[in-house]
Formats: sequence, structure tokens, C-alpha cells
Amino acid sequence: MKTICEMIPGNRRSALEKYCDSLIKGERGRASWDSFKSEFDDINAEDVIYLVDYIMERVPSIETVKLIVSRLIHAISYTLKPIMSENPPEFLSNMLEENAAIEKCLLKIKNKLKQKDLLLEENELLISNLDDLLFVLKNHYENMENLVFPVLEKEMSEHACTALMWSIHIDAYKAIETGKVLLSSTTINQKEFHRQMGILSFAAGTIIFRENMILFPAMLKLLPEMLWDTLSQYLAEETFVTQRGQQTESFDLGTGTLNRDQLIQLFSNLPVDITLVDKDDSVVFYNTPKKRFFPRTPAVIGRKVHQCHPPKSIAIVERILDGFKEKRHRKAEFTIHIKDQYLLITYFALYDKNDVYDGVLEVLQEISDIQSLSGDKRLLDWDD
Repeated sequence: MKTICEMIPGNRRSALEKYCDSLIKGERGRASWDSFKSEFDDINAEDVIYLVDYIMERVPSIETVKLIVSRLIHAISYTLKPIMSENPPEFLSNMLEENAAIEKCLLKIKNKLKQKDLLLEENELLISNLDDLLFVLKNHYENMENLVFPVLEKEMSEHACTALMWSIHIDAYKAIETGKVLLSSTTINQKEFHRQMGILSFAAGTIIFRENMILFPAMLKLLPEMLWDTLSQYLAEETFVTQRGQQTESFDLGTGTLNRDQLIQLFSNLPVDITLVDKDDSVVFYNTPKKRFFPRTPAVIGRKVHQCHPPKSIAIVERILDGFKEKRHRKAEFTIHIKDQYLLITYFALYDKNDVYDGVLEVLQEISDIQSLSGDKRLLDWDD
């Protein structure tokens, strides 16, 4: 795999790195800009992706990275160009349309906020506007996180931008939820609400600009054509597991022999989400129940489990993996509330017959109904 770093001429790359070093040190102002400006005139999307990697390797705080990268992109934005193709791949067209829908929802909210004070009777309309935005935002961000990011991690050596973008996705989500809470109050904190909407506008707008002007043009240049077809298939919810194997295949599981269809039925009808990670920390399987609480797509197969979590969760993931590999722990358990759902998430360490570490099984279950159970239920209660 040829790295983006190798595609940038050495002298020019060195100059761009020095400018990033100056940003990391906190240097700003006209003098710093003037000394590097000549290197920016022909900068392209691939250069920016490399420079984001360069910065993230040297700055441990994701919040500091956000600030530095924003300053970098602000400095070179005048040189960036949108996708010039008149006939972009179908998947890319869909992503651009989703961004346009997000912009339309943002504009509705911005127009509403132009008035000086929010009236209580208008709160429901603003909450509805935020819900509309959340719907299109969540759909697009999940497509990026579950389809695009795994492909970039496999195909591009410099892909740290995915972690940065994921963190900004979370900023947008938090701003929407906080805004809705503020609007639900009998007395609106106008200043805080406007501040949250500013955070939302900046986060969502940042993602749109960086996708349309940097990420998508770079992908169009760097990814092979066949991958675009694969992404379109994933987006159309092609079922990955049904494209493999033969119907007549059977598997001796020790306590019974099942064919492929029976195995699919078994895993698809369990009342839990299952994800299997191998001993090398790569995702190798997930089941497809009718309702999954956290989305998974075929693109996740082969992805490192660290990259399946937001940047702020990576330290916890690594601690769990280390604890399992060193046999200090064999189970990790979490419970979280998401709206009206109460989720139990359990990680089980897996070991082979020789007690050698072999991976992790993640099991997620909605337990609200289970918590409400009491007494015995010995009779069938069907109405027919």
C-alpha cells in the first residue's frame, strides 16, 4: 500500500510539516503565515489528510487536535476544490445528498435563531427542527462511521482523520440533546441555548466542509473503483453473510451439527446483539437480529475493535483487552440508558482449550422488561 506521505514531494512535505509544528507550538499571526504561504498554493485534499495524521501523532488531546486542525484548514481552505466529476460514484452522490439535507435542516434552525428572543410557544417547533436535523445527521454519521471509516482504515495508511471526525460527530449530537433539554425548560436560558446552537452549527458545518472538500475528493482519487460499488451495496443493505458459503455446508459444533441456514437463523433470532473479536483485536463476526441497538455493517469485518469506538472510549477498550489478555479479568460489564431503553453490555474473555487468550465476545441486551419481572409465570397467555 503506497502511503500518502510517499506521494508528497519531500521538500514540500517538510515545509508543510514545519507549518504544522508551528501550529502545535501555538504560533500564530501574519509572520508565521507569510513564511509558509508559498507552500499552500497547490495543496490538495490528500495533503491535508496526511497533515491531520501528522498532527494527531504528536498531540495526545483530541480537543487540542480539533483546534489545531481547524487553524490548519482555515489557513489553506482557499486552495481546496470540491469534487469536479460530473458523474461521481452512486455512493458518493448519496453522501453528498445527505450533506445537502443536513445543510437544509441547519438553515431552518439558523433562520429561527435570528430573532432576538425565543418565545415559549415556539419551543415545540424548534424541538421538531432539532429532531429533523438529528434524524438526517444520525443517518449520515452512521453511514460514515460504519461504512466509510472501516474502508478508509483498510485502504489508506493515513486515516487518523476518521477518529477526529467521529469526535466531532459526538459534539454535534451533544449540542442537539442539550439544546432540546434547554427548550423543554419552562424558563429558557437564551445565552446557553444560543451557545449550544453555535457548537452544533460549527460541528455539523465543519464535517460537511471537510467531507465535501477534503475527504470525498481524496477518496475519489485514492480508492479503487470496485470499492465504490461495494460501498453502494453496503448502503443498500446487502446481507454480507448470505453471500458466502453453500446451502449444503454443515458444521459439527460438538453438541449438534447445523447447516449454514440454521446457524444464520440461530444467531439472527437471539434477543441480543453479538460481536466477536479475535485474538488480534479484529472484528470477525456480528449477528443480525431484527433490532440492533448499535449498527454494524459488513465493512466492520476485519476492523480493529479500537476503531469501532469513539476516541474517548479507546482507553477503556484497551484496558479491557489488556485485562483479558493478562487474565486479570474475564468479564467486563456496563449498563447505560439510551432514551427509554436500558442496555446491559457485557464483554467476555475467550480462551481456547489450553487456556490461551482467543478473543472477546461482546453481548448487548435490552433489559427493561427483564427488570420488571416478578413472581412465576407458568401458564401460556396466548389470546387464540
